[in-house]
Amino acid sequence: MHKLYEVKITHGQRNVPCKTLLDLLFTHKHTIVDWPAGVPAINQDFNVKCLTANELRVLTVPFLKEQMGSDYHIEAAVEGEDDHSDYIVPEPVSSFCLKPWTAGEWY
Repeated sequence: MHKLYEVKITHGQRNVPCKTLLDLLFTHKHTIVDWPAGVPAINQDFNVKCLTANELRVLTVPFLKEQMGSDYHIEAAVEGEDDHSDYIVPEPVSSFCLKPWTAGEWY
């Protein structure tokens, strides 16, 4: 929802089902850019409940870092904590964003 508000796309509900999201993006002529590699693309059958913990982390951590800034790492690391080297999907530097279509573009 935060990404929709950033580009001034409003929706009456608190949550937006993926099919509705696709309709909103089409209606307002926007597309998703920088979607994390390794995370299933949003389509009509997309179900966030089917994502792995790693895929959810990849979608949320960049957004949390952007919103929380230096507070994101405020807690000290727990001794023996995993170094995250076993994650399958690499964490992107920034979260995905919504971009308006330009003349002649089709995604």
